[in-house]
Amino acid sequence: MEEEKKKQLELLKGGGIGGFGIILLGMMWNIQASVNDTQNSLVKVINEIDKRVVALEVKQQREDIYNVQRLTK
Repeated sequence: MEEEKKKQLELLKGGGIGGFGIILLGMMWNIQASVNDTQNSLVKVINEIDKRVVALEVKQQREDIYNVQRLTK
């Protein structure tokens, strides 16, 4: 990833991009990195919530089965 950024930067410098353009490019890279980090964190939170929901559903199903068995005796 770092090599790709260096190659892109060299191409931009060779194409005559000024210092302001390089600053904007750096800002865009930082924003993209932040978005990626946030997305990864969000995926982890969603997966953790999903595990908890599944555990609660299993617990509820077991309680329902127990209650039905108890009522039918």
